[in-house]
Amino acid sequence: MKNHWLAQAEALKERIGQTEDKPSKGGAFISQKEVEKLKEAMLQSCQKPQETGQSMGFAGHPFAQVNVTIPRTFRFLVEPKSHPDMKWMIKRCAINYYEETIHLELYEHPDFTTHDYLLYLADSQNKDHELTLTALDGCGRKLYMLYFKGVEPNDHLVEYDYARSDVLTHKLTLSYESMKRIDNVH
Repeated sequence: MKNHWLAQAEALKERIGQTEDKPSKGGAFISQKEVEKLKEAMLQSCQKPQETGQSMGFAGHPFAQVNVTIPRTFRFLVEPKSHPDMKWMIKRCAINYYEETIHLELYEHPDFTTHDYLLYLADSQNKDHELTLTALDGCGRKLYMLYFKGVEPNDHLVEYDYARSDVLTHKLTLSYESMKRIDNVH
């Protein structure tokens, strides 16, 4: 098929009197020399520094730097000290620093260990609850860690709904006494 179109192009070139040596006269084809001149001009224009107007992008913004790591909301682990295996069951975490509350959504574990963790939290004899939130970059490297101490449950909600087929999810509201942030954890 390719040879067919090349043959058609050559035939058209001959009909309009186009040759390799003659410059084009507004026809559909240009000579090889003109193509080379155009390529050279395009390459030179790419190498010349362009005058810049108002920057509409990230120029000067910290995110525009070359080896910068941008913290993302979907790369994290929340690990309860008493039940470290629960870190895989955390669906969502929201922290209200002013009210010192943590809102967690946890999937129910297939072994029902999520329920066991919730019973452990609710037991009044277990008062030394701790949580660690680890923020990760896109490659799984630690960016920073938040250590929460004195964590206590305030509310626990589970919704059942015939109209949805989601995984059973526990919604928790926890309060904490203190929080410590450690940056640049590697």
